[in-house]
Amino acid sequence: MSDRGLADLRLGGLYEVAALLGISKAAVAARRATVDPPFPEPFARLRCGPIWDLEQVEGYERERRRRFIVERP
Repeated sequence: MSDRGLADLRLGGLYEVAALLGISKAAVAARRATVDPPFPEPFARLRCGPIWDLEQVEGYERERRRRFIVERP
């Protein structure tokens, strides 16, 4: 976690992450299995499922897009 306080966190579950990335919940599950770049670890795991820091998810997506554009032939 960065220097942000708990009150500043934007948290979301599978639905929110899928909506943020513009993909299905199944696609989020597939991305969680990727290693380059690695999908962020959940901030917490609750009975309802994993909860992510949405800022970390946004950072992951920026890096994934950057790599895709740079490495694309």
